Amino acid sequence: VAQVAAVAFNGSATLSGIANGDPVTVATAAAGQTITWTNYVWNNGNAPDNFDIQFLDGLGVVAGTGATFTGANCAFPGNAAPACTFPAGTTFTMYASNGVTTLLNNGGSAAPDTGTIPLPSAGTCAAPYVINAASDRCGYAVVVRATIPAGAGLPAGPHRIVLVVTSASNNAITDTVTNMLTLIVANTVDLTNNVSVATAVVTDGLGAGTATVITTNTVTPAIAASTTSRFRLFVNNTSALPSIYDLSASFFSVPAGVGLAATPVNWAVQFKLDGGLGNCTTVSGGNITSTGAVPIAAGANLLICAEVVIPPTNQGGVGRPTDSPPGAYVITFRVEQQGTPAVFDTKRDQITLNNAYNVQITPNGAQNTSPGGSVTYTHTITNNGNTTDTISFPGAFLTNSQAPGQAWTASTYSDDGGNLAVPVVNGVLNIGTDTNIITTTTFTMAPNTTRTIFVRVNAPAMAGSPPNVTTLTATYNTVTPTTVSVTDTTTLTAGLRLDKFQQLTACGTAPVAPTITAGVPNGLWSGAAIAAGAGTAPGQCIAYLIVGTNTTSSNINTITVSDTTPSNTRYHAACSPIGVAHATGPLFASSIPANATSGTITAVSAATPAGPAAPTANLLPGSSVSLQFCVRIN
Repeated sequence: VAQVAAVAFNGSATLSGIANGDPVTVATAAAGQTITWTNYVWNNGNAPDNFDIQFLDGLGVVAGTGATFTGANCAFPGNAAPACTFPAGTTFTMYASNGVTTLLNNGGSAAPDTGTIPLPSAGTCAAPYVINAASDRCGYAVVVRATIPAGAGLPAGPHRIVLVVTSASNNAITDTVTNMLTLIVANTVDLTNNVSVATAVVTDGLGAGTATVITTNTVTPAIAASTTSRFRLFVNNTSALPSIYDLSASFFSVPAGVGLAATPVNWAVQFKLDGGLGNCTTVSGGNITSTGAVPIAAGANLLICAEVVIPPTNQGGVGRPTDSPPGAYVITFRVEQQGTPAVFDTKRDQITLNNAYNVQITPNGAQNTSPGGSVTYTHTITNNGNTTDTISFPGAFLTNSQAPGQAWTASTYSDDGGNLAVPVVNGVLNIGTDTNIITTTTFTMAPNTTRTIFVRVNAPAMAGSPPNVTTLTATYNTVTPTTVSVTDTTTLTAGLRLDKFQQLTACGTAPVAPTITAGVPNGLWSGAAIAAGAGTAPGQCIAYLIVGTNTTSSNINTITVSDTTPSNTRYHAACSPIGVAHATGPLFASSIPANATSGTITAVSAATPAGPAAPTANLLPGSSVSLQFCVRIN
């Protein structure tokens, strides 16, 4: 009796017919997933036989002799049964019946095989072979696994891989089995706020990301330090496979019209792991950029704490007065399956930044002056907030601690050259042009801008007053009016008070000797600066007057008063009184420069008065002495 070969390759563990259980079908799988089919080779011949098994490629031809097929020709254009229609790059591997050992060649040919499948003996088949329901055929289970590329798209199914079995005793005897995957489903991830997908609803971000803002944190920024606001993000693995996800964030929109770029300067969005309480009130470790080295299991989730770091309001730059202006900052959070950018979800959250109001006046001042003197305090008023603010001075915004009867007075000026809206700043008090601040004065200040404020304090003419504290108070924040103050402490000191006055004069004639009352001369003498003009051109002359006043209650003697010719000028005798420096009171000219030279002019009190006409050497309380001279501009 001749050996007759016959074989069936199917998907049945009990039936040995050619079409039994063929095709072998798996309903669904996701990109990146590995799926398994079990195929059976039945020896339907009349003698033991060995059977080679091979894959068919995308053209339906045998794809080499190895146990692994890379799937490079799968989904080949124009393919037809029995071609491979899985996404290109799918790998297929054949395993022995134990599902662990790669199927190897046993019969001497190049292809993997089943080994020799016997005929039944006494109604049984020795392991690892199986017997059919009729107990007349032995078969061998072949396990086939397919791993779909993680980045595979979703081509229309079903998808098939075909294997062919060939008898070793007669290579004309063959059969095929088709392994089918009905549908490749998308890997998915869902990013939600505050709760996982188990309890989340659309308002928590359940489902695909949209333009809807899910969570809004309202924050009032700090003045000089950064502020951190956190969002609770749940990364939900809604795929069938464990996955690692990368984390990122970007600004979708920022307040318009305040100089911010699409990504605001000095803001930061960073991710951290929860500190263990499950609510992001605490965080653990440093910043992270992914969900970690351990994949999130299918159906599981991980809580991520997203931190938005907001810069202080007193920080800004070119074109943006503050880095944290008020308004809505919409942030897009994104999670993306590592290695598969097509698998992602986004969600938008918002920081609503409140107005932060903060105005300061600095510094507190302290000076000394003599009775009847005046001192000027310079203060800087700064808007440290994040919004334009209006500064006002209602009510008793300028007060002196001493009773009105002590005759202390004060006034306040803005360093603006008379233009509150667009200040002409020079850093010097000009009483004639700078704006005198009164109760109706208001001006606006953009964030991180400053303005110089002068406080001029006038002391009483007589000694004996205790120190006076002048308090300047400004009001800001029209929504909730808030005041800020600065103080200036002025102390009276007794002694010889010196004042200097000047006036333009003709170069050939000395100004008339002044009458000095309480240390102040009459006439054209002034302590104010002389404006540039024709009188200050080269060749013109300026007269100076130094006045010393005794502010004590006792006589003063042994007095020396001196001054120097200013730079770019020369002493000019023609307009100095009696051709020399002129001293009045108990002073006598001691030394003067030569005419048309620079130098020091000095007057001293007489050590021993000479004759009855000589003035007394003592300066009585309240009395004054003066030194007058003239210079010519180079």
